[in-house]
Amino acid sequence: MKNLRVQNIFCFLLIFLFNGCEEKIETEHNSELLIGYWINPQIVDSLVTFSKSSKLVDANYGIAFHSDGSFIERNNSGWCATPPISYSNFKGSWVKNDSLVIILVDYWGGIARYQWKIIDVGDNKLVVNKIKVEYNYDIGKLKNYTGLDGCGWIIELADESRLEPINLDLFDLQLAENKEIIFKYHQRTDLGSYCMIGKVIEIDEIIDLTKM
Repeated sequence: MKNLRVQNIFCFLLIFLFNGCEEKIETEHNSELLIGYWINPQIVDSLVTFSKSSKLVDANYGIAFHSDGSFIERNNSGWCATPPISYSNFKGSWVKNDSLVIILVDYWGGIARYQWKIIDVGDNKLVVNKIKVEYNYDIGKLKNYTGLDGCGWIIELADESRLEPINLDLFDLQLAENKEIIFKYHQRTDLGSYCMIGKVIEIDEIIDLTKM
């Protein structure tokens, strides 16, 4: 399982800048209260209540916010949710703007992005509303194949497989060799490959790490 490049992603997430002196004071205070380990999630309607802990529990779900912007989610190791469930720690990053927390984190199938609204946070309790949970992001590196006949810029994944995007030019993205991006895509099986080195895809969304 690949890990997120925590420092790069954290830099990207800093686009969620804090506005206003009062808002900054409140944000810093609440952010400090977030730091630590949170376990035993209790779900009521759309709200999730966590309890503060001194560490994550081996055989249960939990999360950890660290002061350097890194994030840990203790979650299912794989797709199967039938007991006994195996758990692993997945690395990510987080940033907070007012009451909204944005999280990018690995999971067994790729990369997930969460948007949580903080309802309440204190010394022993954290209550959040999970506004948005998105899965199936991938991380890859841009590669310049324009020197080859019929080729252009492609994306190389961590397993060294290659993707041929048909719409890369539609995104506000500065192209550079080995530049890392997080993205969503779907395969275009109706189109043939010009470069003949990988799957032809259409990109749905790109997260440019240098602009986050």
